Amino acid sequence: MNYGIVHYNTPELTTCLISSIKKWDKDAQIFIFENSDKRPIEDVFGDLTIFDNSKGQLIDFNELIKEAHKHLSKRSWEAHLATIKTNNFGSMKHAASVQWLIENLKRNFLLLDSDVLLKKSPLDLHTDKICSGSIDAISPTVYRIAPYICYLNYSVLVENDVNFFDIKTFDSAYYDKDTGGSFLKELQQKNIEFNHFKWEDYCIHFGNGSWRCGNKKANLKQTSAGTFQHFLLKNKIYWK
Repeated sequence: MNYGIVHYNTPELTTCLISSIKKWDKDAQIFIFENSDKRPIEDVFGDLTIFDNSKGQLIDFNELIKEAHKHLSKRSWEAHLATIKTNNFGSMKHAASVQWLIENLKRNFLLLDSDVLLKKSPLDLHTDKICSGSIDAISPTVYRIAPYICYLNYSVLVENDVNFFDIKTFDSAYYDKDTGGSFLKELQQKNIEFNHFKWEDYCIHFGNGSWRCGNKKANLKQTSAGTFQHFLLKNKIYWK
């Protein structure tokens, strides 16, 4: 199976995820979209395909944010500005990176967050439908396709003209500052069926804000899930 991972300054977590993938899938083809500005992933496995966007070679995020300002309503833009001190438009960048993988890999792949570990083989998530995904509640009224683990069928996405991320239809009322919201919105608007599953059955997730591990002040502190070192040690069975 093909695997797509967006990486940002969490090499320890991502390296263990890759080990976890290889534990369950000996024929895995792994593609990394590298957004790190401080701590990039190293190909210690010797068989990774890494797309280097560390200096904006593939996606100019400054231009992306300018473009978003043109298309978003005043309310939506202000909602995004309110989060800039905490994640610097991180979810918008994440979603755009996933869309880049879809458009450039031109093949089916299993999307994985960089801070998950597989609990079992994901090979049965392959589907002839547009995707295999889990609906995740962002709030009591706002939902998304969880990006932790989601199988994307390239040909069906293209056939139905569905984007994981589209700056022209991007709106925080649905997106709510998190990845996968606008994707679910398109599926619902076009009434497209997809394969449902519970992401918790397939993987374990480190917790909110793993990107903070790239910050020297935060790399030993994670309020919602303990430290990433503790997470990896506690769940060693899934990647060793």
